[in-house]
Amino acid sequence: MGIIKLPVGFHDDYMKLVRNFWWGEDEMKRKVHWATWDILTSPKDLVGVGFRDSRLMNQALLARQCWRIIKNPNNLCARLVKSIYYPRGNFLDTVFRQDVSHSWHGIEHGLELIKEGISSRIGNGNNVNIWRDNWLPRDYNLKVTKDSRSSHAVPSMLSSWMRPSEGETKINVDAAFCPASGESAAGVVIRDHRGAVILAASMVGTKFRDAEEAEAIAIYEGLKIAIDYNLSHASLESDCATAVAAVNRQTMITSRN
Repeated sequence: MGIIKLPVGFHDDYMKLVRNFWWGEDEMKRKVHWATWDILTSPKDLVGVGFRDSRLMNQALLARQCWRIIKNPNNLCARLVKSIYYPRGNFLDTVFRQDVSHSWHGIEHGLELIKEGISSRIGNGNNVNIWRDNWLPRDYNLKVTKDSRSSHAVPSMLSSWMRPSEGETKINVDAAFCPASGESAAGVVIRDHRGAVILAASMVGTKFRDAEEAEAIAIYEGLKIAIDYNLSHASLESDCATAVAAVNRQTMITSRN
């Protein structure tokens, strides 16, 4: 139970056995339901019987394994899974693939629970993304949920956005360039097949020659993030045809050599 995510059918059968023991028939007579199921599964210190919900117990034990990886990143198990699934990324930011082992699917299930409650303590702020990470010091809604500067643009963007296939991600990049100063800014957004944002990043550069160079840097940053976060099933999209053609041409030349 603390190694893999057990099937839903197992949980249903297990909890059915428990319910039948307390609520089933005895000599063809139905037993009296002296307490509701919520009371039976509540902790004893909350005036319950203390039965464990196998689904919650399974996820809690898997979350404990995740916590060990977070707290002890240098032990053998943590180094092994890092080398396989996120060699250049961060465990909490890992994008889980579909073609993985049952044990890693279990870790993914436990990490979902960890992410609901884990929160960063703000020091110098270098390792915290204030729009994505949990950091607000309160008991609910630990992250900033709305960015008023860009929320109005999301529906129109998704209406014309070509979704990737299920299980894959799409990396969209773009850049802006000021000819007078040579300054530029680039942005990267990574979304899954449902359109949900997985990762986002922005960067500011100086002294570029033209807009095409700025677009090429944006493509480079998008590919770099894909490598860092081990996004093996990802496609990249840019609105600069010249930069895309140059990247494809360079890829073909490299593959031939």
